[in-house]
Amino acid sequence: MSTTSEVRTARPARVERLAPEHWRSSYDLFMAGLHLPATSDERWAQVEGLYRPGLVYGSLVDDTVVATLMTTPLGMVVPGGGVLPVAGSTAGGVRSDHTRRGLYAALMSTRLQDLAEAGETFLVERPSVATLYQRWGSGEATATRTLRVHRDRSTPRADLPAPTGVVRQPVDGGLREVLAAVHARAVASGARPGMVHRSPAWWDAWDPYRGAAPTLAAATYEGPGGETGYVTWAVDFEGVDVASMRRVLTVVELVAGSPEVAAVLWRYLLHLDLVEEIRAPGRPLDEAVPLLLHDRRACRVEDTLDEMWLRIVDVPAALAARRWGSGTGSDGVVVEIVDEHLPANGGRYRISGAGVDRVATDPQLTVPVSALAAAYLGGTAPSQLAAVGLVAVHDRAAVPLADRLFATGAAPWCGTMF
Repeated sequence: MSTTSEVRTARPARVERLAPEHWRSSYDLFMAGLHLPATSDERWAQVEGLYRPGLVYGSLVDDTVVATLMTTPLGMVVPGGGVLPVAGSTAGGVRSDHTRRGLYAALMSTRLQDLAEAGETFLVERPSVATLYQRWGSGEATATRTLRVHRDRSTPRADLPAPTGVVRQPVDGGLREVLAAVHARAVASGARPGMVHRSPAWWDAWDPYRGAAPTLAAATYEGPGGETGYVTWAVDFEGVDVASMRRVLTVVELVAGSPEVAAVLWRYLLHLDLVEEIRAPGRPLDEAVPLLLHDRRACRVEDTLDEMWLRIVDVPAALAARRWGSGTGSDGVVVEIVDEHLPANGGRYRISGAGVDRVATDPQLTVPVSALAAAYLGGTAPSQLAAVGLVAVHDRAAVPLADRLFATGAAPWCGTMF
């Protein structure tokens, strides 16, 4: 397995796996790239558990870290409900006086080769810049939108059935433990492709409720299967006069093991008193909030953004891991996958509802690995990729068949920063 590669810079630098004594300076470099201060001892104790031997890459000059990139083990829901191991890319950056010298490209290329040699199937990323990972074969796998609900017009529909289950606010203390357990059950349900399992080390490092606003509140949903959803929120106050004050409720998280549970939690929010507006950033694209309202225009969609990017490192394993749509016939669709960075990762496959086989017949579609990643979780239809030329079409009849094969019952969504 490759461990080093030479990089041409103003001073000699090399790419290597960083020893533990360099991990904290690696994280400080990551923070500096985000224009944030160096890590305190308290903060380092929270994030240190994410760092693992052999998974922290860096470029050193005179024993100083000038570029870094880390991989953290995660689990991700794939279509069909399975939760598979994935490598998560995080904590990357280059010191400002060493940018544009090929350092980050060398880190990425070295790690990609190492992941392939180690037999990893997926690499997932939450980049700060949408263009960052496309050049290495990643595709936009999930997206989010912001919902803004004007409460003065958000009366719930009168013909909705009574909600099932019970929504209650948890008792004080132990909030993290309650939410972590519910989140784990929601991921395990497999209802939404792209959701990522949160390990104890993740909660130590990224707990979104550490130092939360004083107005933070939470509610959990309990049904026949136990607690399978939660919503957390905080309220901001605009204005000083009680009579004219606006209260804006911002959803921090809404996690659910099914669309039905998500709808019940939304109905709970819509019934809260003394709220003029609900703002919910980072929500799945198919969340049916407008359908809950008598006046659907009370819910506005804003800021549709890319969320998680996917790099398929082992195409045969990835194709075998997910469930495929039906109604395409036994012949399915023959696709040729092309991977310029990992040529051995390419090949021709017949995909059908019955599964995947490697074939030597002429392809009906030629699909770059980045386009495969964009379609894999169901976020982008092959027909959309073909329409703009990102998928080469050799047989037009294969396009609608491919759409049915890649379609999923729920829009993919990650919902977790890493």
